[in-house]
Amino acid sequence: MMLYDLLRTARYGQRFCCYVTNVFDQNIPIGFGVRKELLDTDKNDDLFDYLMCDIDMITVAKDGALVVRVRDEHFYQRLEEQFQCTGGWKVSDPKTRPFKFSNEMEDWEYHG
Repeated sequence: MMLYDLLRTARYGQRFCCYVTNVFDQNIPIGFGVRKELLDTDKNDDLFDYLMCDIDMITVAKDGALVVRVRDEHFYQRLEEQFQCTGGWKVSDPKTRPFKFSNEMEDWEYHG
């Protein structure tokens, strides 16, 4: 299933937290909000590049939002290999890096 398919069939008021992920558990945020907000280019411009990507995983956050991780063509590459300007990143410091690990995401330790 592609991200487009999920958004096309989702309830109008369903909340989403969307990320692009890779095999190294580096998750870059690409969109947040209800379906209408996700499809607003002023709020979530990055999301449109990933609409045709396959969904890797869907989980549920504590507030009921769907946490969606999609795979892009760089799934088997570290972000450090994809981007040239990583001099300011410290993988151990969540404030300086542009991604989250799974244990930092909205669905961590929520078991319905």
